[in-house]
Amino acid sequence: MWTRPEYEIEKIDSYDIRQKILNIFYVGWKMLRFSKRTLYYTKQNTKSDKPFTLKSHFLE
Repeated sequence: MWTRPEYEIEKIDSYDIRQKILNIFYVGWKMLRFSKRTLYYTKQNTKSDKPFTLKSHFLE
């Protein structure tokens, strides 16, 4: 009989990552070479209770 494989998905929207995003200032964000608009929308996504995704270059 066929069974579904069990997958483990690593969530990247943990509480720690949310707090780091919310606590970053524009100056630090600019030093990472990201735009003000990207910071704004990333913070908006972080404030909502919905799961969100981050690009790999954000995680670095």
